[in-house]
Parts: sequence; structure tokens; C-alpha cells
Amino acid sequence: MGIRNILRVLLPIMVVAACSAGCCMKCLKVKDVPATGPAAQIQVGDVLFKAAVLSNGIPVDIAVKDYCPDGDGVNEIAVPSSQSGGGTGGAGPTYASIDFPQTAFGDGPRKVTMTACHHNRLELRAYDRYGALVATAAHPGPQHVSKALTLTGGRISRIDIIGAEIGIDEVCYRK
Repeated sequence: MGIRNILRVLLPIMVVAACSAGCCMKCLKVKDVPATGPAAQIQVGDVLFKAAVLSNGIPVDIAVKDYCPDGDGVNEIAVPSSQSGGGTGGAGPTYASIDFPQTAFGDGPRKVTMTACHHNRLELRAYDRYGALVATAAHPGPQHVSKALTLTGGRISRIDIIGAEIGIDEVCYRK
């Protein structure tokens, strides 16, 4: 099958910190990430975005492009499909995900807010580093409108992205 594309975005990315009462949320602004071609994973700062993997082992590549809403001139991380998952350790299909590597985040952020839009549906499931579910959120609609979804309740090391035709605008986190 060959080597799949893995992009590491090392350009100066807009990371904004919003602080109050000693607690800072750091935000990755995807609009400031240059457009990329399709890839199995994209790294923005210390955060890793991974494509869904089908049951045959082929990833459903993600990309940075103007996606949702299409034609607004703003780049998002495009997740075309992430509708079946549950595989672990490389076996079976997996959902697209946002990973917070232990080397950069320890046990993971305490709070994550993702702003995203979809043309079909969007649900998030957050897990700690041991694989325990710690939080869920669903985009309330309507389609084609960006909404902020917040996950709290434990240390988050991975967020599964479930749905289709999703554009991720921003990911904010508090360590």
C-alpha cells in the first residue's frame, strides 16, 4: 500500500491564549494553517488530527481547505467521513480523532472546546489515556453553521469525531 501522507505543520500557527483567574485556554486557529493536500494525519502545533480508517485499513484522508461552509474563504480541517469505528490497536475501523500526545500534554487537557460545522452530522466522544469515556457532545444543528462544542469531566487524551462532512474551525484546550 505504500507510505501514507503524514503532514506536520510547523509554520507559525496562530495560538491564542484567553486567560481569566489563572486559567488559560489555548486555541489553534485552523484558518491560519495553509491549505494541504489529503493526508492520513495532520499535526498543528502539538495537536494531532487523524483520519478515520475503514475496515480494509485504508484511511479516509483529511485535509486543510475551505470546506464548511464551502466558499467562505476560510480554511478548516476537512473530515469527509468518520462513520464507523471501535477498532483498537490497529484492528478494525477507527473514527477520525484529535489526539493530545502525552509527551506534550501529560494526562491531557481538562477542557477542550472545538468549533466546527457539518453538512451531515457531528458527534464527539472524549477519552482519557486509559481509554475510559469522559465526555460527549453533539452539534445541535443546523447544518452549515459553526458551533462550539465543549468537553469536560476528566483529562482528555483523544477525541473521536463521529459523523460526515465536517469542517473543524478551531480547537481550544486548557491543560
